[in-house]
Amino acid sequence: MSIYSAFKTDKQLEETGIWLNYGDFKIKIARAGGSNKRFENSCKNRLKGYERALQIGALSNDKANELMQEIYAESVILDWEGVKDEEGNTLEYNKENVLKVLKDLPELFKDLEDNSKKIALFRQDILEKDLKN
Repeated sequence: MSIYSAFKTDKQLEETGIWLNYGDFKIKIARAGGSNKRFENSCKNRLKGYERALQIGALSNDKANELMQEIYAESVILDWEGVKDEEGNTLEYNKENVLKVLKDLPELFKDLEDNSKKIALFRQDILEKDLKN
């Protein structure tokens, strides 16, 4: 594997997103970073006013988590299919429902956060291999 095939990402794919299949439900995510300008802009807007607290490490974990969930709901989580609440009711994809699910299920948020940073998931050759299988 060449250095380019290992690290070159598809810039369009970073913005348009990929589907993560969890079996009974799927969530479409964009890359957190890279060419995803929505992510960059959301970070700037959401973190405005917290710069000093971030620099000195004074931002509480709860507040930092809340801000990141808002950023992800705005710019990384693009769609979903088959997502249901605890009673089995289908949840429509919208920002409010995304925030509720992220707050209720911190382990899902962690998984989405981890996957949105994996450059390998946003390489065109990986997508093409997945589509063939």
